[in-house]
Amino acid sequence: MFCDSRFARSALEGKNRWLELRMDRKGSGTHVQRCAEIRVKLLPRSSRTRIVGCSDGLLKIKVTAPPVDGRANKALRGLLAKRLGVAKDNIEIVSGERSSVKLLRILGLASEEVNRLLEMESSL
Repeated sequence: MFCDSRFARSALEGKNRWLELRMDRKGSGTHVQRCAEIRVKLLPRSSRTRIVGCSDGLLKIKVTAPPVDGRANKALRGLLAKRLGVAKDNIEIVSGERSSVKLLRILGLASEEVNRLLEMESSL
């Protein structure tokens, strides 16, 4: 789970910035894990669960789950975890828990890897 990479490049609101996440495990020192942040527009109660594409700097994702009791957020995390090959626990909602526009942090992948995997998905 912990990676050697010290920094992960992240695109946030159209600007590139460097994101450093330090994690301490049982007092054994500081470990750094690479991560990426992406902005998502979630469209709940859709007919299909799928990644629609990008527009206005947001990744549009449709899910069939309703926005009740966090079910749409759970479906979003499940879809992205499956597409990116990471655990659901490695995808966290940084902001927008109750909004359709969300900022997600994906642990274990750099932003370049996330972009590449999502581009492959949208071309299928």
